[in-house]
Amino acid sequence: MAKLESFGVSNKVKVMTVLVAIGGIIFLSILMKCLVSVPANHVAIVIKKTGKNLPKGKIVAPDSGYAGVQREVLTTGYHIINPINDVKILPATTIPAGSIGILKLKVGKTPKNPDSTVVEDGERGIQRKFLNSGVHFLNPYMYDVEVTPITTIPAGKMGIVTRMVGKDPKNPGDILVETGERGIQREVITPGAVFLNPYIKKVKIVDAIQIPAGQMGVVTSKTGRPSNDDLVEKGERGVWREVLRPGTHYMNTKGYSVAIHPAVQIDAGFVGVVVRRTGKPPKVANAIVVARGERGVQPYTLPAGLHYINPYEFKVISVDTRTQKYEMSQMDTTLDTGEVAGDDRIAFPSADGFTIKVDTSIEWQIQTNRIPEVVASIGNTPEIVRKVLRPNARAIGRLEGSKLKAEEFIKGDKREQFVQNFSDMLKKVCAEKGIVIHKALVREVEPPEEVAKPLKEREVALLMQKTNEEKQRQAESEAMLAEEHEKIEQRRRVVQAETEKKVAETQANREKEVAKIKAEQLKEVAAIEREKQEEILARQKLEAQGIKAIADAKAYEANQLIRADGALDKKLRAWTDVMKIWASNPHLVPKIVVSGGGGAGQGDLTGQELILQLLAIERLERFANSDLGNLETKPFVQAPGPPSP
Repeated sequence: MAKLESFGVSNKVKVMTVLVAIGGIIFLSILMKCLVSVPANHVAIVIKKTGKNLPKGKIVAPDSGYAGVQREVLTTGYHIINPINDVKILPATTIPAGSIGILKLKVGKTPKNPDSTVVEDGERGIQRKFLNSGVHFLNPYMYDVEVTPITTIPAGKMGIVTRMVGKDPKNPGDILVETGERGIQREVITPGAVFLNPYIKKVKIVDAIQIPAGQMGVVTSKTGRPSNDDLVEKGERGVWREVLRPGTHYMNTKGYSVAIHPAVQIDAGFVGVVVRRTGKPPKVANAIVVARGERGVQPYTLPAGLHYINPYEFKVISVDTRTQKYEMSQMDTTLDTGEVAGDDRIAFPSADGFTIKVDTSIEWQIQTNRIPEVVASIGNTPEIVRKVLRPNARAIGRLEGSKLKAEEFIKGDKREQFVQNFSDMLKKVCAEKGIVIHKALVREVEPPEEVAKPLKEREVALLMQKTNEEKQRQAESEAMLAEEHEKIEQRRRVVQAETEKKVAETQANREKEVAKIKAEQLKEVAAIEREKQEEILARQKLEAQGIKAIADAKAYEANQLIRADGALDKKLRAWTDVMKIWASNPHLVPKIVVSGGGGAGQGDLTGQELILQLLAIERLERFANSDLGNLETKPFVQAPGPPSP
């Protein structure tokens, strides 16, 4: 019984497991049917199968309670949707770079203004807002998108904007309107990219206003407030008082025109006299120079440089302020300064009835603080010459010249007085008119031939006499000069001889000193050589003493050996060894002289000779004397001492 119960429980578990697995599979299958995957850059449109029916004329459900196309779109990712509904996956709206998307709403309220190109938010039609470049997740059942390129204004250009929708203009008769009003906008678009809805604003690209260097622009405004003045300010209709300077200007050519004029150039050495063409009339009637701001010649001048002055407001006269020269002589052409061609000399009758002609040169200048007055009352350089200098010089020359006789213009002090009077009177008359005379020179006077000829002949004779006298004085001077030259040459030779003597003495003294120095050097060299020889001799003495000591030691050793065994052969071999030592080292102590130290007649011997003699004596004793006892008891060899230096 227990087994049966155990078997029943096991079956129940298995059945439950199977049922759970089947339920899971069913749930997963249902879930898979409900799960919707939306790829990137796509949208999913849900179309409900259940719900209220759509109102007539509607294509999109107003809310989720209606059947049909739903407003909300599903974006990229996984979404759980009732499987009884349909789902459409469509590409999202992509606006490429450099473009915009114009939106047209297909559902919504009826436009209040059906004649308007664009509608308000929520109304069916073209929307004011537009899409920038990028991906936009829009319901294609609600919107149509028109892709259009953006507006680009190139450099040196500008855009004139015409607004097609907006408020009515406040001034309907004006050419340009303000921002937000329908019509041609006052403001223009400068170079760059512009994002504009082409259904709201149209753009016309035109050239910007270019003012070249050294020029200026005079603006005439066709728009703005009316004004009765000759020149107006910005915002008023008419010719602007302010001018445009060189550069690029962005002004709406529909409402403004610009005329290019050269700027006023005042050169160095000049000033500009300003004549005001507009403004208040002068308070003082018939004033030559008016107050500032009044119409007429202004009481100031412009310095040298470039000036941007409205030519409709001012006229500028360039006036030379430098010192100028006016020649009254015979010329071939007429000059711009007012000088006359042909014979322009001052001609007048002398006191004795002869015609005199005078060349004059006048240096003059306009008085600096009276330049506006002079230009206003007389004129510029040609007028000053024609109206002031020339007539006054002629009048004064005739007046003063007619007081002298013809002969007095050729010689005497009265001619100088005439020149001085002419200069003083001309300076005085011109100073009253604002002209400064620096110099008034009479360069040449042409007297009548009948007067001048005898005077010239007499002058020539006097000149020849003076010339001869001068030649004589010159000859005397040349003789004296030659004598002085000879004296100078003698002094030069004496100085040269003395100089050469001093040079020779100096050279001899120098050579004497050099010889003395060389002798001292040779003496020092000899002393050094003597010291070297003494050092060599001392070194040889020391080496000889060393060799002698070695030989004595060997001889002593041999003597000891002989004494020890009494063998004559050993003694002979010892002497032989001594001889070899002396004979094998001749380069150490060549020809060492050893004193004999014996009886009379024994001379000095070298080390080799001494050894040979000792060896010979020893052999004789070996054969002649068989008794070696006495030899062995005697000293072996007495080495001679070193020679005296």
